[in-house]
Amino acid sequence: MNKHIKVEGYSDLVRDRNSGAILNINSNAMTAARERKKLFNDRQEEIENIKKDVSDIKNILLKLVEDKHGNND
Repeated sequence: MNKHIKVEGYSDLVRDRNSGAILNINSNAMTAARERKKLFNDRQEEIENIKKDVSDIKNILLKLVEDKHGNND
């Protein structure tokens, strides 16, 4: 007995008979999706690093201004 059932209307999807889970059997599509996810996560990490760098630069500039002109709070 086959352990997967084809999902009607979707040539790349099957249902596991035991768990009922829908599985994608198109390895090229899965590889492409993983690459897109990695690229997205890498970009998000880069954005967070840039935000931190900008914040650090801002704090350094504020400290320099305070040191030069005194604290004007």
